[in-house]
Amino acid sequence: MKILILTNKLKIDIKPHVVKWIDFLKENIEEAVIDVTYKEVPYLIDAVRPNTLQYNDQYPVVMYAYDRLDQRPNSTSNAWLQTARMVLIHLATGKIEQNVDYIWKDIAHEYNHGLCFLTGTKDVMDTYLHNDDPRHADGNFARQFKLLKPNLYKIFPQSTPLREVSIKRNKSTSKQTLGTLTAKNGAATFSCNTLELPDLQNKSNVSCIPKGKYECKYTYSPKFKKNTYEVTKVPTRSGIRIHSANYYSDLLGCIALGSGLSDLNKDGSLDVINSRNTITLFEEFMQRKDFSLVIT
Repeated sequence: MKILILTNKLKIDIKPHVVKWIDFLKENIEEAVIDVTYKEVPYLIDAVRPNTLQYNDQYPVVMYAYDRLDQRPNSTSNAWLQTARMVLIHLATGKIEQNVDYIWKDIAHEYNHGLCFLTGTKDVMDTYLHNDDPRHADGNFARQFKLLKPNLYKIFPQSTPLREVSIKRNKSTSKQTLGTLTAKNGAATFSCNTLELPDLQNKSNVSCIPKGKYECKYTYSPKFKKNTYEVTKVPTRSGIRIHSANYYSDLLGCIALGSGLSDLNKDGSLDVINSRNTITLFEEFMQRKDFSLVIT
């Protein structure tokens, strides 16, 4: 992530504090790559104007560091920044904060607010639990990173992302097979329930596909008239997809996903629930990019 730090005649050197913050961030977000650019500016309002947004495309986070005793930031900046999908951090600095080693903690605190905004994560930073000790096991930093973890892939995709999906088949009857899907995208994880047909030796339209490793691609489905994940290179089978469905009778060999199990139609077989929304969440989590699927 590119971050622009705007400064104006600071009386302290902010760079060592930024280094401390980045080191702390990497302790909690291994895939976080932070590219910092420094720019000296006369005033905040001259550096980032609502009618120009010259930094918006390049820098999702802009930090304005000013001396606490010399100036105050423009108080109306945040409204247009939220509309522009940017995060602006106001950082008051001074020798007092430097002497108690608090500047990097302030940066970390305010940056976590920004991560919540950019990823749509619940923000608990202002609970101020052990805010002066960012490494406390039960502090607001630890709690916030735990909430952020499932959403970090949205802003910290790895340069060579590790996207893995596995399905463990747990229970099979003469009518259907239930299992658990676990997905990994970088450091984030996702899990849900799966529903397939029974194992009938890979017979078309009546059997689930064999256990093994497959490549999945986000392609257009003529049947569903939209893009879905296609399970490719299945022996003697084609058109196997991961799509929404509640009942085994909806399937011809494909894989349905859901957030839980319930006998919806009272036929004695468990069905997957909330399937359509689960499919949407899964596709968003995988960023609609290719992945390897292992079925065991």
